[in-house]
Parts: sequence; structure tokens; C-alpha cells
Amino acid sequence: MAELGALRRGLVASMLAAALATMERAALAESDGVIAQAVAAEAQSILPSDDVAGAAVALQLDGSTHLFTYGWADSTRDRRVTPDTLFNLASVSKVFDATLLALAIKQGEVGLDDPVAQYVTELRGGGDIQRVTFGKLLEQRVLAPLGLASTMLPSPGATFRGELPPDLKDRAVQGYSSDGLPTGEPGEQQGFYHWPGTGQMYASLRDVAVFLNANLGERAYDDPLSQAMQLAQQGVFVIDAGARMGLAWEIYDFGGITVVEKYGGLNNASAYIGMVAGQRIGIVMLANRGDQDVANAGRRLLVRLSGRSGAATGSGDAQ
Repeated sequence: MAELGALRRGLVASMLAAALATMERAALAESDGVIAQAVAAEAQSILPSDDVAGAAVALQLDGSTHLFTYGWADSTRDRRVTPDTLFNLASVSKVFDATLLALAIKQGEVGLDDPVAQYVTELRGGGDIQRVTFGKLLEQRVLAPLGLASTMLPSPGATFRGELPPDLKDRAVQGYSSDGLPTGEPGEQQGFYHWPGTGQMYASLRDVAVFLNANLGERAYDDPLSQAMQLAQQGVFVIDAGARMGLAWEIYDFGGITVVEKYGGLNNASAYIGMVAGQRIGIVMLANRGDQDVANAGRRLLVRLSGRSGAATGSGDAQ
């Protein structure tokens, strides 16, 4: 009888465990569904109804990465947006640059108070900068250690502006104006500067999600790079009571929620990356259409996912 009782208790325990596992999976699926709906709603807010352009969104939540894609990378060629489509990051590329600068600071190679001309000798005489090799340094010290093979600065080519290599150019979006008109060529470099390493950066959603993940401290990379990312996020210049500047990163207070972020925009691209300080929450929003309010869309999602109420607009609105 004792053995039968033990068998019954074991059977009941197994049934309860199975039931709990089923409920847990159902709750997780429901949670994922709510997240997907929230992201889709914000994605629609940055995609006009003409169905011309597209968007890509990455969410980092409690150690898990969620990727979402919408619309067209190139509507005339029937190319949909995928996690591996390359977007122009606009000014979001500055946080990659800032990571390299912070790494050099942590390694004692430069100081924030050092004169720039100490390192860029061309500036001593006021001349042009002709041989900047920043792009190669960025690749070796930041992109390669993170495994970001789909992120790069276009190299100077036959034309004034840089060009992506053919294999990456085939994956680049067609940029569109705010009116939905094709603007430029896929993978085109629109910068005014012809110095190596100073152009606009292209990257896939998947790569930028890895960069976001690393900045949240979710994965163990070599210590100097991790420390550099944390240094770059520290506010060093006070704008006002609720806003500070780090190394390219901007830090804002939204109703008690501290958001570390960077917005970028061009006439044919809109980009945003943001994190909730002290929480394992981050977001990337990329669109191949100019003048879309990805910043406030991203902030609304961050505030919602942080589980607190607060106005995600104000002093931190994108200008």
C-alpha cells in the first residue's frame, strides 16, 4: 500500500509539473503575442499607409532578443525587409565611433582633455585631414570582436562618395523620402566628407541587436570592450535637469525612467537605439524612410516594457 501511495504521489507530481509547464508556455506565448502587437503598433506609426518603405525592430528583454520586420526594403524590386537587410544608421553610427573612442581611453591611448591636434597632426596647421584610418580601427577593435560582419563604413570608390561591396550592396535598402519617393541608390554614401572612416555606416538589424545586447552587458566579451561601452554611456555633460550627454549617447529622464539612447535621421533613413538604465531592456528601430519619428516610437515601447507609466516625450524629443 505504501508503494502504491508513493506511486500515486509521484504520478500526481508529474501531472502537476506537466500542467505547470503547459501554463508557463501558454503565458510565455501570450506575453510574446502582447509584445508583438505592441511592436507592430509602433512600427505602423512610422510607416505611412502608402506601403512604400519598411522597418526593422529588435527588442532585448531579460536576456532574450526578439526581431521583427515589416514592409519593403525595395518596393520596386519586391524585396521585403529581413533581419539581414542593411540599413543606413545615420547618426546612430556615432555610438559605434564613441565605443572605439572609449576603448582608446580605457587603454590609455587618448585622454578626453587632450588636444585633438595631438593625434591628428594635420589639424596643427589647419590643413585638411587626408589619411584618417578610423574605419579600419573601428573594424578591428569593435566590429570584429562582436562578430558584426554585416556592419561597415562604405569605402571610397570611383565616385566622390563611398560604396558598399557588391555582396552587401545587394542587401541594402532603397531609401525613400518622407513623401515616399526613392532617394539615392541602395547602399549609397550621402556624406559630404571624403576622408576614410568618416562616412555613413550601414548595418543589419541582426548586427545592431548584437551591439545593443553587448551594451546592456548581456554577453561576455573581452573586458576592455565591455568597460568601454559602459564608459561611453556615462553622462559627462549636463544639458538640463533631465538630460545629459555621454560619448555620443544621450541620457534622458522620462518620468523616473532613465533612457540611454541615440537617434539618427536623414532624408531617406530614420534610426533609433535605446536602453532603460538598470534594466535588461533595449530597442533598435530602423526605417528606410526619412523624417519618421522612430525616437518617440522607441521611447514609448521602452517605457511600456519597463512596466512603469511615464511620458516618453519632452526634453528628449528628437530635433
